Amino acid sequence: MTRDKGLLAYIAGISCLTVAVLLYCAYTTVQYRGHRLELLGLVLLFAGLGWLGSQRRVLVSQSSDHVMGTTAQIATLISLPLPAAAILTIAIAKSMSELTILVRYRSRTLRGIAVNLSGTLLANAACLAIYELLQGDHYIWRNGPEAVLAVPGLLVLALTYHFVGMSVVAGAITLSTEDRITGIFLRIAKDTFLPEMSLVLTGIIFAILWHFRPGLSLFVIVPVLMSIRSFESLARLRKETVEAVIKMAESIDLRDTGTSDHSKRIADMTKLLAEGLRLTPEHTNDVILASRVHDLGKIGISNDILLKQGPLTFEERE
Repeated sequence: MTRDKGLLAYIAGISCLTVAVLLYCAYTTVQYRGHRLELLGLVLLFAGLGWLGSQRRVLVSQSSDHVMGTTAQIATLISLPLPAAAILTIAIAKSMSELTILVRYRSRTLRGIAVNLSGTLLANAACLAIYELLQGDHYIWRNGPEAVLAVPGLLVLALTYHFVGMSVVAGAITLSTEDRITGIFLRIAKDTFLPEMSLVLTGIIFAILWHFRPGLSLFVIVPVLMSIRSFESLARLRKETVEAVIKMAESIDLRDTGTSDHSKRIADMTKLLAEGLRLTPEHTNDVILASRVHDLGKIGISNDILLKQGPLTFEERE
């Protein structure tokens, strides 16, 4: 099986699993005998919050950007009285988000949409199932010390949400490149774990405030903004690092006029080789940046030696 066929089979598999989860949730929601109007109102409200949150995107790496809808998704899982309806709500919000990005930026492919939707919904379904298995939903609204018993369920919910979603994306990247899944998985985890955990925690706090004092839930905006700043700082640091390396390479080329634009030509050839080897965008960029400064040692060499017209003496070579 070729790599492209393997990727298509993988996407088809996770898509079928996602559809099965949605059909089950739809069937369970139709059978709901509680206050349907109240449930519908919550679905519309949290779907709107999820869509609004997902409009703020921050670039984490060349392969992925991070959506700020995590807080709304976690709040939806904990707040809605019917778990199946919570999954459907998240599906609505995520679908609206993907459609908005497709129309506004035209930067989505059908494969990308399928992976993003499946990763989000499978992650939410998995963490919700474990959360209920650990009876987190049973203890979290208890008064008194018993509420502490919900902590293990909430902790596992947060970890499951992150690692399942990340695994789905890492699998797709692995099948579209020559990189190993462990390397991709660790790289994504390194970039996103702490910021995303902060968004998950914010979602839990929002759900608790919403349950006891809905008006106080507005104060969650502050930690959400702080999380956004954290992501933006990471993205800005990456951009500034790349710019600094490029400036350094340009200064080397300018200093040694005999090899003007040499590093840029090397970088162009390196890019073609990396793409031909089907490296991930992250690895491709790392190799390109390294090639731009492969003559970095010239910075520490005096002009008398670096720009000398004739052959070097033994002492100069040393």
